[in-house]
Amino acid sequence: MEAAVAAMIFGDRSYFYDVGFFGLQDTLWDGQGRHYFKSCTIQGAMDFIFGTGQSLYEDCTISAIGANLGPGIIGFITAQGRTNPNDANGDHITFAEYGNSGPGSDTSKRVSWLKKLDSSTVSKLATTSFIDTEGSDNNKLKLQYNPNKEGK
Repeated sequence: MEAAVAAMIFGDRSYFYDVGFFGLQDTLWDGQGRHYFKSCTIQGAMDFIFGTGQSLYEDCTISAIGANLGPGIIGFITAQGRTNPNDANGDHITFAEYGNSGPGSDTSKRVSWLKKLDSSTVSKLATTSFIDTEGSDNNKLKLQYNPNKEGK
């Protein structure tokens, strides 16, 4: 498989809303800087999100389509790029859920390592303060987090 980068992002404080990134390998090169993705679709097969950027993906659909490459291929979202667990860059993904309801919300058959978040943790994670380190209201991105909705 040959890499075909769909997007390369090296700017700081970049914002993407309702954008689709489609490819197989190396789809989204989150090169460096702080980035915010809202309601985006990112699709690929092998290591398709990579780079040293620090990004928040809110309400995004991320799909691994490795099975389309052939039998027995499952695909991978990202390859771990850190050499030190305290590095501020590299890839780190947490699989978690909050306020899950409706069809498919039965967690009895989920993997044991899935994290269930409480509203206090979600409030800390749902911030763009990493993008706006100066605290300037003019540069802040506002997240629409409502702790009373409990993820519904």
